[in-house]
Amino acid sequence: MASVGLKTLTLAYKQIPIDDFQNLLNQYHIESDEFRESIQSPLVYLGTFGLDDPVREDVGKSIELIKYGCMIADSVGKKSGIKN
Repeated sequence: MASVGLKTLTLAYKQIPIDDFQNLLNQYHIESDEFRESIQSPLVYLGTFGLDDPVREDVGKSIELIKYGCMIADSVGKKSGIKN
């Protein structure tokens, strides 16, 4: 899928009783590796699919704004909302 330009997404899930989940939240910080490991394994695999996400025609303009540090708000009058 990725070889033909599709974004590849995989879905999986894990059923956890609410009490067990609360215990994990009390035991580990939600962004810790230990919490992530306990949540992510074992998972039930649902499937993998490809998402067609073509580049938009106006992406070049957005890249230029990022590249040169110009923000849209810089060119708009803060009080009037009119472009300078």
